Amino acid sequence: MADTINMRRQGAKLVPCAAVDEEALSAFPEGKDLSITIKRARSYRQHKFFFALLQKICENNDTYKTPEQLLIFLKVRLGYVEQVAFHDETVWWTTKSISFGTMGQDEFQKFFNASLDVIVAEVIPGLDRKDIIREVEDMVGFTLDDMRKGKEDETGK
Repeated sequence: MADTINMRRQGAKLVPCAAVDEEALSAFPEGKDLSITIKRARSYRQHKFFFALLQKICENNDTYKTPEQLLIFLKVRLGYVEQVAFHDETVWWTTKSISFGTMGQDEFQKFFNASLDVIVAEVIPGLDRKDIIREVEDMVGFTLDDMRKGKEDETGK
């Protein structure tokens, strides 16, 4: 059985987004009550935009050589970490995942905005927020405004 079934709101009803979701839903008994937790699906386009932003920053920064390095810094700086205690009393810290399965759209939006704030304030101080957004929009071929308005491409991404 699927861990996640993607549904789309149509009026007062939720309907499966794809055949695989419909198949997963059919595994539940007909006419029985279900308890659901609703979480907005992550925007593929915002994810793509975010990693293009990290790439652009790395291309213009001497400290972070890869988007993954910059992402680790942002997670630590923004507190997306967890403490791991071992049996020998050693304590380590690790960064949390921002994957689609672990972080919904609302939380990712907060992380995205906070990351952009840190980038323009600390990573490349004085970087104009509007300029970097325009540069990344040119890279990815869509605007943040289109993305925020829910204009996804024909594949739903």
